[in-house]
Amino acid sequence: MVDWSLARQIARFAAGSPTTAPRLDADLPALVEESAGHLRAYTELEPSAPMPAPEPLGRAEWAEVNLDSLPSRSGWATGYPRPGRLPAPCAP
Repeated sequence: MVDWSLARQIARFAAGSPTTAPRLDADLPALVEESAGHLRAYTELEPSAPMPAPEPLGRAEWAEVNLDSLPSRSGWATGYPRPGRLPAPCAP
């Protein structure tokens, strides 16, 4: 069992400040496309939907987004395993 409230508190503490996204000097869309190519090659999967646009996030936002997604995606934490299921947008 995971105490998500405690996990959120620890993530906020670890994230520190500032809470705003850093300014990036990189071509984020190009890096996403390159990464998607590596991911497709490694997994041998093709996206079933377009990849979402990249969004720069600060550490605190990144932690929140990930904590929000974990309870619904991790069968071990919620009590219902989902073998063979991959999160969108990837499909076998």
